[in-house]
Amino acid sequence: TYSEDFTNVNWSKNSVSIGSAATGPDGGLSAVKLVEDTSSSRHTIRDGVSISPSTVATFSCYVKASERAFVSLSAVYFANSAGCAAIFDLNGDVSKGLGGDAAGYEVISRSIEDVGSGWKRVSISFNVPAANVQDTFIIGVSDSYSPTFDYAQRAASYTGDGTSGVYL
Repeated sequence: TYSEDFTNVNWSKNSVSIGSAATGPDGGLSAVKLVEDTSSSRHTIRDGVSISPSTVATFSCYVKASERAFVSLSAVYFANSAGCAAIFDLNGDVSKGLGGDAAGYEVISRSIEDVGSGWKRVSISFNVPAANVQDTFIIGVSDSYSPTFDYAQRAASYTGDGTSGVYL
C-alpha cells in the first residue's frame, strides 16, 4: 500500500522531508525528492510490510541521483533489531551488502538496473527468518559509499546539509 506515494503518512520520515513532485521514470510527475535535514542522524523513510516467514523477499524502488548519489535499502524486524541492508552508488552503478545477522537475515542478491533518464531501479533480495511476519522497508540517503552505518537501524548516519537528496 502506498508503495509509490512517499508523501503518505504510512511512510515514516526520519530526518528527511519530501519535496515537490518531479518527473519520474514513467515520464509523469510521479517522483518526489527525498531531502535530508541538517541533523547528525539517519536520513530515511520507512514503511511496514507483511511478508511470509522462511522465504526470500525482494524490496526495490526507483531512484535518481541529485546532490546525493548513495542510497541504502534495508529490511528490519524492529522487535529484535534484526535485519540486512545494501548500499548503492547510483553514479558508479555498484552496490555492496552491509550484512545480515545471527537472526537469519542475509542479503542474497542486490542489483541496479538503468531504466533511462538517470533513473535506476535498485533492489535487494534477502532471506526472511522463520519468526518474522512484519518487516520494515527502509530507504536511506547517504553522503558516502562507505558510510558510518547504524546497524540497529540499518541506515547510514551523517550530518545533512538541509538541501541535498535523491529522487524517488
